[in-house]
Amino acid sequence: MKIMYLTKELSIGGVTKCIYNLCQNIRAEDAIICSNGGALKEDFTGLGMPVYKIPNVEKKIPSSGCSHFLNFDN
Repeated sequence: MKIMYLTKELSIGGVTKCIYNLCQNIRAEDAIICSNGGALKEDFTGLGMPVYKIPNVEKKIPSSGCSHFLNFDN
């Protein structure tokens, strides 16, 4: 299973903390984190998870900021 977590920011608490707990139990190559940064960015990168900066999250159009690395064929 591959996971892409798309969020405005990696803040402490809520869904981000649940996703972090999930990421602690999966292989780093099975997840991609997409956000505008935040307090928990270092925690995710510390697990080896790739964290991609999405410049246009406010418009809620994921493809505008991350289409260059998405590959749904895998």
